[in-house]
Amino acid sequence: MNRIFYLLIAGAVFFCSSCEKFLDKAALDKITNDNYYQDASQLNAAVNGIYNRVLISGYGQNGPAGQAQTLNGHFTYSDEAIQLNAALNVNNYASYIFDNSNVAVENLWQGMYQAIYHANSLIANVDKNPAIDASARSYALGQALFLRGYAFYVLASHFGGVPLR
Repeated sequence: MNRIFYLLIAGAVFFCSSCEKFLDKAALDKITNDNYYQDASQLNAAVNGIYNRVLISGYGQNGPAGQAQTLNGHFTYSDEAIQLNAALNVNNYASYIFDNSNVAVENLWQGMYQAIYHANSLIANVDKNPAIDASARSYALGQALFLRGYAFYVLASHFGGVPLR
């Protein structure tokens, strides 16, 4: 009986102890700033991601800014043009009438700040890997700086003073 008791205690001690170095592994399936920006193609993909944030926030032909230009006559080919997506409320957007019920305003605010966040991430990490060609790094850095400035310009032109990030 004592033998079984000692075996149970030894097994409990063995299973309750842990090997921290063995169990503490970095997640390899997630993209972080530590495992990204390793080559020029990843820098290019990061810049493309910033452009994507700017475009989906409303600065494309199908976004509210593009639809507002169409309604204001910049791209109108007919006087019969109508707004098909009532949720965007493009007429108010084109007249700079903003309130919290307008989906286009929320998309613009969030999308531009997402672009700023991604640009800041690229700016902070562009020189992390000196093995990447200096011209590729400076090209990506220049685009990130421009897009961050452009996002702040768009936010300031629509909302006035905006928080800097």
